[in-house]
Amino acid sequence: MRPYIELVEIGLKLHNLEEIKELLNHVLEDVDLVKKKGELWIEEKETSTFMEMKQFITEKTSEILNRCTSVSSDQTKELDVPALKVEKGNKEDASSKTVTEISTLASKDTVYLQLTEKVKELDSNFSLQSKKLKKLQQKLKDQQTITKRQEDTIEKLFKDCEKENNSNMSETQTTFNERVQEIRAEFMTELQAASSFISQQQTQWETFCLELKEKQEKQEKDKEHKE
Repeated sequence: MRPYIELVEIGLKLHNLEEIKELLNHVLEDVDLVKKKGELWIEEKETSTFMEMKQFITEKTSEILNRCTSVSSDQTKELDVPALKVEKGNKEDASSKTVTEISTLASKDTVYLQLTEKVKELDSNFSLQSKKLKKLQQKLKDQQTITKRQEDTIEKLFKDCEKENNSNMSETQTTFNERVQEIRAEFMTELQAASSFISQQQTQWETFCLELKEKQEKQEKDKEHKE
């Protein structure tokens, strides 16, 4: 039978590992919650603004990393084994032995490193997706500006034609009508072009969301496979 002192020491170390596992499981649950909220925002199922969502993920990422660092620091201290005294037979002087272990858990713990990389990847993906979204929003805004400018131009032409018509109604009626038809045709052409552009942007956005979702699903499958 193994010595009682050795059994106690190994048992304490296993208990320490179990505590680390439980703490990291809580951290992983928080990572999944942050990811879920970010994905809902991308799918427009979450009402937070862009800045609110970005701040939320940044703060949670910092909080998660701090917790991981705290876990490593606290559990490293727990690895220091107190001095153990062993008595042999009926000898008056008992011999003692102090075992001190220096842990490098903070840098070598595989689970901690994987978690850190996961958080960094999540933050990087979110930043990239936010940039793509801003570009799409800017394109839509530019198209709306062009459409407004065209509408203002048409309105001005209508007013100019109206003035000209009032000054010489009988001579310019036919010309006015033709000009109006031309303007309307030009306007419809521009309007169709704008509509087509917006439709293309919408299709690109939907495709982007689908690719993002597939990527997330693949990451989850890879994670399950590794586990």
